[in-house]
Amino acid sequence: MSMLNRKIDEFQLGEPLGVGTVGSIYRAVERRSGEVVAIKVLHPTVVDDPLVSARFEREMVILEKLSHPHIVHYYGGGQTGRQCFYAMELVQGGTLKELLADSGPLTWQETAEIGAQLASALQHAHNHGIIHRDLKPANLYFTRDGELKLGDFGIALDTTSTKLTADGLTVGTYAYMSPEQIVGDQHITGKTDLYALGCVLFEMLTGRPPFAGENFAQIFHQHLHVPAPSMLELV
Repeated sequence: MSMLNRKIDEFQLGEPLGVGTVGSIYRAVERRSGEVVAIKVLHPTVVDDPLVSARFEREMVILEKLSHPHIVHYYGGGQTGRQCFYAMELVQGGTLKELLADSGPLTWQETAEIGAQLASALQHAHNHGIIHRDLKPANLYFTRDGELKLGDFGIALDTTSTKLTADGLTVGTYAYMSPEQIVGDQHITGKTDLYALGCVLFEMLTGRPPFAGENFAQIFHQHLHVPAPSMLELV
């Protein structure tokens, strides 16, 4: 059933911006202020799944802790009827993944500016006990003014919470995963995000991540055992 023009709490839903396995994101308008936002809504078919619901709730708790100019802003959320949702800043300038696909490698000046904004966002998250665990170009958004926004905290770890994600699970995106993520280390720290930051900076300068392969096993082996290739050989 289409959600277009449906109301959730104080929000009027517009067109869908993205559809995932457990939820969808819509453009929406806060009816009192007229502010345009993005709303993430859980699919009704998974609302009763305790694991999915707990993960969604944890994501809201994490976002509520963070307030930084280079992190997607959280406006609040909850449940109305059988609809679980939260509202966040609508960032409309595309992603770093799209920028690299369209324009190729960035200059060192562009890389330094974006890297500094991202490092600042990570420092803020780490200072609040939050480890992102899925840093990659697809999760890095730009405003129309070119400012970076870190988003997608769906598998982030809140080290201050007693309700942590299961220990020993391998989570993340292969090309940017730290060695400790790959081996399922139970004591992940903010260093895992810094490793991913290095992979992202490498890709910004060269147009490709440091390690690639035909399958996850090949990529994991390189992360664990192979030095990163020289940038001088790639640019």
